[in-house]
Amino acid sequence: MNNTLKLTLAYMAVLFVASSLPSTPDTVLVWDPFALLDPVIQNFLHLPAYGLLALLWIKTLNESGVQAPFNMVAAVAIASAFGMITEFSQVWVPGRYPSVLDWLFDSTGALVSVGLLRLGQRQSPSATLGPSYDA
Repeated sequence: MNNTLKLTLAYMAVLFVASSLPSTPDTVLVWDPFALLDPVIQNFLHLPAYGLLALLWIKTLNESGVQAPFNMVAAVAIASAFGMITEFSQVWVPGRYPSVLDWLFDSTGALVSVGLLRLGQRQSPSATLGPSYDA
């Protein structure tokens, strides 16, 4: 297992643990520092969190020989599916609930980050996490 895959899986574990923290009056300040933030800000934090996950998957897939644009499509799909899984798993977390809106923010963050990477590749071939794809 290469180091990039280990980093990507570790980041996924962090996201999963963060989404599994209880949100009850007794635990909210101990376990969930994000509870201090406005709910709108909490929602928008999904964008960079899952954007980074998609970029990590692009790098991981690229190192495994999956080239653009397939690594980009797969990275968005993996990040989006993982977002759906983390949202669904909140059914069993006290004080938490699954949210389609959160999943949409997860998916949007992944899609936007990959889109910006792709745009950067078109502007400058050095702005890449792997081989560029010119269609």
